[in-house]
Amino acid sequence: MAKNKKLENPCPVTDRRLRRALRGKLALSTLSDDEGKLFNAAIGGAVRSRLAGCNYGDVLAARGMTPIALTDDGRLVEYRPDGTIQPISVH
Repeated sequence: MAKNKKLENPCPVTDRRLRRALRGKLALSTLSDDEGKLFNAAIGGAVRSRLAGCNYGDVLAARGMTPIALTDDGRLVEYRPDGTIQPISVH
C-alpha cells in the first residue's frame, strides 16, 4: 500500500460493521476483503498511536519486572530500578 494512500469508506453499512468488529461484536471472518483491509488499517493505527505514547520500560518496572534491551551494538543490558544500566553476560 502506498505510504500516503488513505483508506476511505463511504458506505454507512460497512462503517457500522467495522465499528462492531473493532468492538469484538462481529466475527472478523464475516468481513469482506475490503472491510478486512480497513479493519487492519484501523488496528494498525491504534497500535502505532499507543506505542508512540508508551514507555514499556516504565510499564515493566511498575509490574516489578526488570526491563532488558538490545543495544545498537548488539549487547544485552538490564535497566535497573535505580536508573543504572548493567550489561548482561551471556554464556
